[in-house]
Amino acid sequence: MEVVTRGGLGIEIDICGDCGGIWLDVGELDTLLAEVAVAPEPADRQTLRREVHVHTIDSQLGVEYRKCPRCATVMMRRNFGGISGVIIDECSVHGVFLDAGELEALETFIRLGGLKHGEETQAKVTARQQRQQPKVPPPQHHRPSGGGALSQLWTLLFG
Repeated sequence: MEVVTRGGLGIEIDICGDCGGIWLDVGELDTLLAEVAVAPEPADRQTLRREVHVHTIDSQLGVEYRKCPRCATVMMRRNFGGISGVIIDECSVHGVFLDAGELEALETFIRLGGLKHGEETQAKVTARQQRQQPKVPPPQHHRPSGGGALSQLWTLLFG
């Protein structure tokens, strides 16, 4: 891996000379992406998909689960922003690995307002899930009869 400094805060990016992928330690991706200027009006979703896809390479290998270069545990795969189509490999402890072109794709996604579209999509999904939740009747409590400790405990807990 070759180390390159980027961003106004001097973030060190580890670049793989073989595949062009990059490793970013925890928090560095967020710091880099925070520097991206967002367009005043978000692009429509079709434009967003087309422009983001320009930077990514379709893998002929299928889904590949990578191991974290720091701890060797299998990293999680996550669709950045929920709708970007850019699947990043993430170790929750150490950082993220981005395939060649994915950093540029993420910057394009943010610049064109993709995060706003992602938030709107998530809000719709959440609302739909809440509507589909079955109504569960409140539990019916049967008050114990008689005096004694059980009756007193019941009164303390349920009034």
